[in-house]
Amino acid sequence: MTTNRLGFESQIASLPAEHQQVWRSAWKAITDLQTAIPYLKSSISANTSSITNVSETVSSSSETVVSSGSSSSSSDGTVNNQTGVTSYTTQTSDSGDLIVFDDASAVAVTLSASGTISTPWYATFLNLGAGAVTLTPASGTISYASNLSASSMVIAQGNAASVFYDGVNFWAELVNASGGNAGTITGVTAGTGLSGGGTSGDVTLSIATTGVTAGSYTNTNLTVNAEGLVTSAANGSSGGSPVKQTITIGTGTLAAQTEMTLSTTVSGQSSTSVVVAYIVGPTASQPFYIEITPFWNTTTGTMSIELFNSSTSLSWTYTGASIQLAVWV
Repeated sequence: MTTNRLGFESQIASLPAEHQQVWRSAWKAITDLQTAIPYLKSSISANTSSITNVSETVSSSSETVVSSGSSSSSSDGTVNNQTGVTSYTTQTSDSGDLIVFDDASAVAVTLSASGTISTPWYATFLNLGAGAVTLTPASGTISYASNLSASSMVIAQGNAASVFYDGVNFWAELVNASGGNAGTITGVTAGTGLSGGGTSGDVTLSIATTGVTAGSYTNTNLTVNAEGLVTSAANGSSGGSPVKQTITIGTGTLAAQTEMTLSTTVSGQSSTSVVVAYIVGPTASQPFYIEITPFWNTTTGTMSIELFNSSTSLSWTYTGASIQLAVWV
């Protein structure tokens, strides 16, 4: 042993001091074990010869044998293929199983709770079908990412969930079986102006039809909703050319800061008519401080023009001036 110990010491001499100490402790444990084994062997041999016939009295008792696949036991690693079913209730024997669903329709799964299953209990649920698989606890809640104490959990196609039961509530982790992490979206609802959506599979949203016929419109009358969508469209009537009317105001003077009102009737005019007015004369040599305001005169029921001399000091002398109205009726 001394020679071996010296060889051992030379082998660990280059190691750090703490490493050498670990190896020495291990060496000592091995040598102690080698010393103890012969002693134990001799002790066992000496005691074996002293064993005599022993009688045993066994009182009446019952024994439960747990076998794989029974309804009262766990069967870790078993695949429970529920392809084609649309409803399922878990059992104690599902603990440790991979439960597979594959159906085009939605699948409702009831997670049995205390009184039906015992703890520890866990299972993995895999959805290969187009229909969403919804896990709903018979009692208690189910908690998963961003959804604590939920009443149910949806597993979309291509996703899986590992579910654990603590005797009161269920705890789950969603996993995307096709790669990556599963999201927490369990449904997409089409909002105003949209159509489509869904709770499983690939979801598409489209702009909803508004009832407006596609095409070109002339002088269009439109109705637009709060979202900016055109909800109705129709051809309108053309505004056409305006009806023109000239009003001659003769000769006179409009003092500074005073106004003059002129009225006229145009065929077809109404309170909704559009009016433009402009001065035809007098000559450009006259000072112009005149504001022209056309309006519907509710008293006379005619189109009126208000002329206002906005100058603070100059008057407006007009000779043979006229006002021309262009009215769109």
